[in-house]
Amino acid sequence: MTAPSRQAFLAMGLFLLSVAACSDAAVDRASFMDCDAESGCVGCETPAVQCACEAHRYGMDSEDCLNGGVEPPSAVGGGGPVGTGGNAAGTGGGPVGAGGAPGGTGGVPVGTGGAPTGTGGVPMGTGGTSKGTGGAPMGTGGAPTPPVNGPVVPEVPSFPIDVAPNEQWTWVPLEGTKCADGTQAGVGVNFTTKSRDLLIWFQGNGVCYDLVSCTAFTGLLTGMGPDPLNHMWWGDPNTSRIGVFNRIDPGNPWRDANHIVFPHCGVDGHSADKVSTYPPLPPVHQHGYRNVTLALPRILASFADATRVTVAGFSAGGIGAAANYHQIAIALEALGQGPPFLIVDGGPVLPPPFAGPRATSALRDGWGTQNTVEKWCSTCGTEGFHTAYRELARLHPGLRSSIVCSYQDNVATPLYALLNLDPTFTGTRFEAGLRSLSDFTASYQGTMGTSQHREFYYFGDRHGAIAVDDIWRTPGLLEFLYAQIEFNPGWSTVRP
Repeated sequence: MTAPSRQAFLAMGLFLLSVAACSDAAVDRASFMDCDAESGCVGCETPAVQCACEAHRYGMDSEDCLNGGVEPPSAVGGGGPVGTGGNAAGTGGGPVGAGGAPGGTGGVPVGTGGAPTGTGGVPMGTGGTSKGTGGAPMGTGGAPTPPVNGPVVPEVPSFPIDVAPNEQWTWVPLEGTKCADGTQAGVGVNFTTKSRDLLIWFQGNGVCYDLVSCTAFTGLLTGMGPDPLNHMWWGDPNTSRIGVFNRIDPGNPWRDANHIVFPHCGVDGHSADKVSTYPPLPPVHQHGYRNVTLALPRILASFADATRVTVAGFSAGGIGAAANYHQIAIALEALGQGPPFLIVDGGPVLPPPFAGPRATSALRDGWGTQNTVEKWCSTCGTEGFHTAYRELARLHPGLRSSIVCSYQDNVATPLYALLNLDPTFTGTRFEAGLRSLSDFTASYQGTMGTSQHREFYYFGDRHGAIAVDDIWRTPGLLEFLYAQIEFNPGWSTVRP
């Protein structure tokens, strides 16, 4: 089955989260005891309380809770390459390695002294000093400490993805990740020696958020099957060689990049972390968001030295790219890198009234975004999920993001009709929604520091442009994308 037909109702409705800014400068310690720092500051009643908790956690002052929350200690240790408290098995280190003291200027909140199960060392690894001069960008024996205002990263192995850089696709199962049927998920990877550029890609598919939609896509509520790569490419291996994945197209900006692909096997826009029940269907395991959280330690261990990083996705994967951008970006920024690029292909989140109250509530209830996206996007549940684009620009100064979409997308249009329960929602109305979205994103340009967002719209009803065909086949798109990733000052929205 082809990609567009299997995407048949693109899931774009809901989206992302954006760590709420801590507006109250001071919060009494007693008020955050119910969400103690030892638990990762989970369950705090308000963003201000969460920020104060995290300030305490990192040994900082709660007055740092202004305009975006507490920043963790610096991500790059200036001393040795690795802390010396233990080895990969954690036999010489303590529960958490230390690249530096909480207030150290050169250490990292990443374990460098031993694994979480280290049994032979002291309570803290000894890889850093009070100034963090012995830490490393990425600990080799411990699990990463969760970034401030980010997801709680489970204690999972942080060893690199050991795949030959031979430009061949390889399936890598990842411990703890799950598909819709509860079986193990993973990522598809294609590595090269030509560069340290990295493309993190989110695949699309249908969407499942209530009984009707899940029944319609029952055939997708499966695992990766005996041939995971075939499933990831929708049964069409040619998909792995076109668009952004085309390594022989001299014009493709990502031809020499390393590729990591998240399959859409949770059918949740990569935005959920829950088990959904819609009798008489069996339970649906929707953990797309958590799958990314679990994969990040392995990705960071493999590409701590990545050069140009792009987070992108097609269709429901466009939702996923934006939904997961924050947790990916803060992890990379903790290593001293700038914000990755963001590209949403054929998966725009429209503003009200084009995504009305019914659409927002359907996705919010179906995917439990209160526990994923809305953790960082405080306006998503009230003003609309389209505000995630604005929140990402605010949270990650310097972000250059874009949306690519046809005016009458033949998959996104019926999806919005379904989400809104409005059979009169036609391509004409979808186009009006895209123009409204462009007006919204234009309204905050210049107010978010150096962050910039642009759109590339084109006539027609094709679903997707950079994954279903080679990029150059859409006139003007290649130039638009190069302007985005090469920091061309003339980069501008294309809105015919």
